[in-house]
Amino acid sequence: MRKLTAMIFASTLALGVGAANAADTAAAPVANGAGNGNGMGMMHHQDMNHQNGVMQKKGNRHAGGMGMLAGIQLTPEQRQQIRDIRQQFHKAHPMPQMMDNFKQMQQLITSEKFDEAAARAHIEANNKARNDVAVERMKMEHQIYSLLTPAQKQQVNQNFEKRVQVMMERQGKMGQSQQ
Repeated sequence: MRKLTAMIFASTLALGVGAANAADTAAAPVANGAGNGNGMGMMHHQDMNHQNGVMQKKGNRHAGGMGMLAGIQLTPEQRQQIRDIRQQFHKAHPMPQMMDNFKQMQQLITSEKFDEAAARAHIEANNKARNDVAVERMKMEHQIYSLLTPAQKQQVNQNFEKRVQVMMERQGKMGQSQQ
């Protein structure tokens, strides 16, 4: 249970980096398998490669990358189920809503006179919406995790522990460089 809680926490951290990350991952159309050619949608960015059923990371664009499925051997049935789950998520969280929030923020910034009350209201509403999406994303990831075999889950947990260790080492290096 502790490992699952830690995994959920780290995936939320990695995936909830900000609206830019959400916009980046949601921008790829997934309903028709479009995007980078493999139809994996969210968390499957241009820096990912899919060979022989194994999802492999080719770069380190940001901490999330492939998330919990990096390097996991999936069956064709699992890949299809994951596509379906992700497509449902993206249909429930369309990109135009995020763009509307961005446009509202831009209007507040570029107006003749700054309206702090309106800015605070916008930020509060945006934060609530972002938190709601983060919870829905965690539910989606739980559904995906539930599709995995015990061996795949073990590999996910091991990969998670490695990512946590790398994050802690990076944090330590950043702390040392600021002193």
